[in-house]
Amino acid sequence: MNHGIVEIDHLMCGVDDAERAGTSFERMGFRVTPLSAIEPMGLGNRCVLFASRTPGAACYLELMSILDAAKVSTTMTRTLGGGERVKSMVMVTPDCDACYQSLLAGGFAPPSPPIHLQRDWHFPGGGTVRPAFAVILPMPAPLTFNVCQHKSLDLYLRLEWTSHPNGALGLDSVIAVAREPQAVLGFYERLFGARAATDAAGLARVSPANVGLRVGTAAQIAAVFPDVELPDAQTAAYVGIGIRVVSLASVRRLLDRSGVPYEVLARNALLVPASHAHGNFIEFTEVSQ
Repeated sequence: MNHGIVEIDHLMCGVDDAERAGTSFERMGFRVTPLSAIEPMGLGNRCVLFASRTPGAACYLELMSILDAAKVSTTMTRTLGGGERVKSMVMVTPDCDACYQSLLAGGFAPPSPPIHLQRDWHFPGGGTVRPAFAVILPMPAPLTFNVCQHKSLDLYLRLEWTSHPNGALGLDSVIAVAREPQAVLGFYERLFGARAATDAAGLARVSPANVGLRVGTAAQIAAVFPDVELPDAQTAAYVGIGIRVVSLASVRRLLDRSGVPYEVLARNALLVPASHAHGNFIEFTEVSQ
């Protein structure tokens, strides 16, 4: 049973300043949407949108910061606290209300029924669209997750935003360190209705469709990603983001021009450190189309 969850739709990245974080991602060769306020929630975001491989899902990074603390719920204040980092995997479902009921029946603990929202999204040079969506707020889990329902999915798949100078194709994965990976994986196997497997790099991976959660101990993560600084004294934490690209050579040239540091990994990948990506390292992996 997957509780109506179709895919890991996007990653909510908590940042101190969404405008500044967007500029950092632009230096890495991503096309980033303008700052957009979600006024009823007191939040604002900039997004790095990709083409989606999964019908019914978007695919993006959400760079989110607090704009009006007085409007931010206790749940979101807690979720976004504790420094810059991926704060939540956001799953997508075609029906948030049905998903909420299924999660409750399955023993999960969503904090409140879905919130249905609509907001203005302004574009440079004029033009405004009004995406509508529903969200189930983050809930207790080994690694925080929440759920969304897109009511204007086409707005997240527009070619002018999903085409990137660095040749990025989309999300591959979110990477996490855990003291007990099997406990984390068991939770998400139950949520996704899917079994975990070991990937080519030696990390365990579980996924509802195409975008995966990759988990390892500190030693396993360090073996795959040398010189990565890992958080201390946590049961589990998000530490990295995997991005699929057309050409690593093109990514390297762009990063060199922008002065963004990176490390070439032994396998067909390169890594931008968390210090230049607002809290999580970014692994670029070349894939054949």
